[in-house]
Amino acid sequence: MATFYDVRLPDSISQGAVHSLKRRTEITTLANGKEHRSTAQSDSLRRMNIAFGARNEDDIAAILELWDIALGELHAFRVQWSLDYKSCRPSQNLSAIDQIIGEGDGARLIYQLIKTVSAGSRSYARNITAIVENTIAVALDGVPQIEGVDYTVELETGLVTFSVAPALGMEIAAGYEFDLIMRFESGDISAKIDSWKAHMSGRTYGSLPEITLIEVI
Repeated sequence: MATFYDVRLPDSISQGAVHSLKRRTEITTLANGKEHRSTAQSDSLRRMNIAFGARNEDDIAAILELWDIALGELHAFRVQWSLDYKSCRPSQNLSAIDQIIGEGDGARLIYQLIKTVSAGSRSYARNITAIVENTIAVALDGVPQIEGVDYTVELETGLVTFSVAPALGMEIAAGYEFDLIMRFESGDISAKIDSWKAHMSGRTYGSLPEITLIEVI
């Protein structure tokens, strides 16, 4: 069975990559010209073309080494999604009240880290996993809690476990940094040094290969 390796693509590569979102929507055009649109995919999938993040031969070597470690498409690994890797906006500082993750009921101990974005009356929430070590902060009704004393967090799953159940109605919030769990999207990989050198000199972009990663939910 495929596994998740707790290794990370170098940030210098992911920060220069081309980021994109992927969602599958089925569209049926009816006889009257109206459309029926549906999707069975609850979450968008993040994709990255990391070829544009490689700046030199060492970066290319690092990508090829990760390919070997992951056995191509088989195993997933950590990647920083440079446009969305915090509980807040990328330019902001983390806060223990960035994201509301639940409300206490006096009995429940375990809560999943989530991230919610809103526009007008619409909101979209997704579970957050692959937490970056030593970045989490948790608050109860705005009061910061102590990791290792008041709560623990499972980095791979994003599950927060309290030592004492938060009281009824108590607001539970958290701030954190996280990675995506991604894998290579294609079953093969290619690299040509001259293409990257031309890309870095600004002479051409068209000859760069596409080395894409896709998020694993």
